[in-house]
Amino acid sequence: MARIVVPLLVVLTVLGAADRARACPAAPPQATRLELLTPTSTVLPADGALLVRRTSEPGADDQGGDRWQVRGADGAPIEPQVESLGDQLERWTVAGTGDLTIVDGAGATVATIHRGAARSRPPAAPRIRSITSTTLRQTLAPPQGILGAVVEVDLRGHPPAAARFLVIRSRGASPRPYFAWTTTPDADGFGSATTTRKSCSGGGPPTTFIGDRLTARWIDALGRWSRPTQLVVRAAR
Repeated sequence: MARIVVPLLVVLTVLGAADRARACPAAPPQATRLELLTPTSTVLPADGALLVRRTSEPGADDQGGDRWQVRGADGAPIEPQVESLGDQLERWTVAGTGDLTIVDGAGATVATIHRGAARSRPPAAPRIRSITSTTLRQTLAPPQGILGAVVEVDLRGHPPAAARFLVIRSRGASPRPYFAWTTTPDADGFGSATTTRKSCSGGGPPTTFIGDRLTARWIDALGRWSRPTQLVVRAAR
């Protein structure tokens, strides 16, 4: 049995009257780094998508940052529909059929993705015993602050063999990403801990409050969603 606990942003900021009047400093230039998580050795099904990890490091995008372009079989560029899943994970949906080539800003090939016409059976829906948080929505946030929370998810059994991430999002037509936890075959739960921080500090998920209504889904390495599981966040004991 294994519980995956991810310590997220752990910068504790005490905010007082001086912080209330102080504007957030300008963020330093950041260079984008992209990592393709979709395996290139398999055929992407018609209901699949590219999984990409987007990170950043000090610098500027015009000084070594990654800028990818997706091209179709005819070499024409195709703009992917990018969906943020939380924790720097993105799902890129590319319209049409035929193989894809990802090239970098210099035109060099990053990867070639073979696509098939068949759809596939998605992973089973997550079997979750509970999701809990330590933070009430009525808790007063400090000025310019985001409340922290300790969040835990208990599974009923282990993840499906094909599952790569457990994605937690808000419900609704435009779901807000919360977490995208990396799975392991023996995982029996997930957890994260954030501390109260300034809203301009960046990083970390939105606060998970007791009573929040969320949706959980597995996603596999080929970008296929499982059926959703509806959740209500309970108070941690």
